Amino acid sequence: MIVNIQKFLDAGHISSFIRLINCVFEYEEKEIPAFHLDFSRVERADLLGVLLTYKVLEYSTVHRCFTAPSHNIYSNKILTNTINKFGFEDLIRLLMAVNDSMITKEYKNLEIKNENDCVIAPIALLRTEHYHSEIVIKNKYEPIITGFYQKDAVVEMILEVFTEIMHNFWAHATDEKSIIAGYGNRNFFEIACVDNGLGIDGTIHSSFPKYYGGKALLYAMSRGVTSKSGTNHMGYGLWFINEIVSRTKGTLQIISNKSVFCNSNGKYSVQISPNWHGTIVYVRIPLSHPVTIKDVEDNHSELNEININFI
Repeated sequence: MIVNIQKFLDAGHISSFIRLINCVFEYEEKEIPAFHLDFSRVERADLLGVLLTYKVLEYSTVHRCFTAPSHNIYSNKILTNTINKFGFEDLIRLLMAVNDSMITKEYKNLEIKNENDCVIAPIALLRTEHYHSEIVIKNKYEPIITGFYQKDAVVEMILEVFTEIMHNFWAHATDEKSIIAGYGNRNFFEIACVDNGLGIDGTIHSSFPKYYGGKALLYAMSRGVTSKSGTNHMGYGLWFINEIVSRTKGTLQIISNKSVFCNSNGKYSVQISPNWHGTIVYVRIPLSHPVTIKDVEDNHSELNEININFI
């Protein structure tokens, strides 16, 4: 089986990528022979494209979907340079050569980098860190982001979005190898987080059975909604991220199993998606007019008061 990856492996073409590779999720423990991912056509890739490529390779390896799977990533200089830029080279090379225990060890070695004019952060969301998350954020994220941007409102906005995404994945994810990655320059900051767990719509449906699929995903975006039983979480995270994206005229994509929520420049839609086993969250926020928690709280609008376009 040969899967030919499209020219553009970026946030604007993620549905096409998922449509090509979602057969992988059907082959868990089946060890299908002669599987090859062909990346020779790729002309453009970004942070989200690289992260999804890694998670597909990781899933197929850990779950023994294929015998002797192969790819030609490193024959494509554009893709190779992008992988190196975002710090995924060692993880991808490791996947094809070693067992699961060594992959897990490598997750623990991921570190934040600060390179020239950007901020790069491929970080494993280790469940053990959930219980001292404030220390993790303060020690790992805050010094790099503060040192690079040096503007209080920009730093606060980026850290709050990072924090809310991390907390949601820590609380919901059943995948022990979730990764969050961030990239920024002077004009924008983007964050991508991916897992292969139950999915946001799945966890919402388990707590609120009348909501499923796209409606469960939309319900998760409402303020005050949480499926985190046994906690004092107030359902603030996804609603807050969506408010920040709307007010900065940024982009938010949340793909959960067969549903996708999109916010582009404050315009919302909920659509059917090619199946991704788990959750993908991608945020891109312009930095010219930063928005803080206080700004949102002073003049907030409820998502469920807005007309959503179901497609």
